[in-house]
Amino acid sequence: MLEYTASADVHRYDLATGALLQTYALGVDGLTAGLTYGDGKLFIWDWVQNNSTLTVYLVTEPDADSDGVPDGTDNCVDVPNAGQGDADGDGIGDACDDCTDDDGDGYGDPAYALTSCLGSDCDDDDASIYPGAPELCDEVDSDCDGDLVDTYDDFDGDGLPDCVDDDSDDDGLTDDEEDDLGTDPLDPDSDDDGLTDGEEVETPDTPPDSDDDGLIDPLDDDDDDDRIPTLVEGDGDSDGDGIPDHLDLARDAHPLT
Repeated sequence: MLEYTASADVHRYDLATGALLQTYALGVDGLTAGLTYGDGKLFIWDWVQNNSTLTVYLVTEPDADSDGVPDGTDNCVDVPNAGQGDADGDGIGDACDDCTDDDGDGYGDPAYALTSCLGSDCDDDDASIYPGAPELCDEVDSDCDGDLVDTYDDFDGDGLPDCVDDDSDDDGLTDDEEDDLGTDPLDPDSDDDGLTDGEEVETPDTPPDSDDDGLIDPLDDDDDDDRIPTLVEGDGDSDGDGIPDHLDLARDAHPLT
């Protein structure tokens, strides 16, 4: 803002704060005419000495797209975008940016135009994730193909590579628990008795040894030591006594030989 004073000075103020920015002494500073920009507008002022007046003309800057933002500061001069959104911060407004690439990996945000992008990015906030990126053994789909496994092993086929799958054989026991028990983390039924390791061990800290033969049940193919394999007896309850057949000595009709 410009102000003429009786002392023949011109004061220039900050339009936002009202602070005095500069004082021009007419005649002394040789001030006769000039341009001042402020508050988004251009002011042309002229000092007319013969009648001691200051004339200030307000000139609106060109606005080619009529969005209310002067061309000098508009990040899309020819496309209306009053909000001036610029998601990737490249100085080109989203409305006219032909590749909005937030993470700078060359693949764009699918919410915007992708004209000059290499393609659409499945995660435009991480530059290490894009179509064709190197795939690591983790829980991140780095190459945007919808598959976490890719070339890595997935024993139980659950869509998680074994390297990040807590239970690689999906038997109900974690790999760490199976390592402690001595069962096979890549075999859901370590003793091949028809029952998964998780079915035979409810509490990994205290695994059962039903026949007290020194072998825990998930490693013992005859859990009640009646010489009839658990696989044969099964986990049904033929006599209805609440004890599964493979642990029920009372129902055995076969003598021990």
